[in-house]
Amino acid sequence: MSDPRDPLERDPDVAPAKAEAARKTANWWVAAVVAVVAVAGALAMLRTVRPSPEKLQAAHDQGVAEAQVDDAAYGRQLTLARAAQAAAAGRAQTTEAAAQTAASGADAVAQTAPAVPVSSGP
Repeated sequence: MSDPRDPLERDPDVAPAKAEAARKTANWWVAAVVAVVAVAGALAMLRTVRPSPEKLQAAHDQGVAEAQVDDAAYGRQLTLARAAQAAAAGRAQTTEAAAQTAASGADAVAQTAPAVPVSSGP
């Protein structure tokens, strides 16, 4: 597994074990540099994310306004639901009263009507 482009393998004075150790050390140095750059980038991003007090106050005010609108909308819905319930109850009472009046009228007509004999046929 020799690589002719690798300068450590082209040098006949360098032992294969020494060449492998040099490559592993270089890999660790590259990994360390990448880690340091990643940590520095994360810190820079986190430092700039903090919002200003004005933005925090604006967000709070917006939340309060939305809550007030939601409360008003809920209140309107609740009022409409209660009104619909009351209207349905009123219609039910009116229907019940009409049915009782019709039943009373039918009883009165039945009591005042002359009895009709039932014939058994021709």
